[in-house]
Amino acid sequence: MFAVKGNGRAAESFGINVVATKLLAFAMSGAIAGLAGGLAVFLPQTFSQKDFVGAVGFNLALPFLVVSVVGGLGNRTGVVIASVFFA
Repeated sequence: MFAVKGNGRAAESFGINVVATKLLAFAMSGAIAGLAGGLAVFLPQTFSQKDFVGAVGFNLALPFLVVSVVGGLGNRTGVVIASVFFA
């Protein structure tokens, strides 16, 4: 997966199936998101639409998006610096 992330053409030249690797990554992320959603309902044992939709969810997601974009996607040091700056 690191090879496909870095350079898909180079990974393909080494015999890595790029399409299958990307499909596997997509399926794994979907499974992890589904598990997280199931645990988010199971652990507090309550569920309502306002827990996942609306201004509260947007207000919680916006700082993570801003820090990721300002810090640079794929750059851990930049994200840490941006989170310290915006916190």
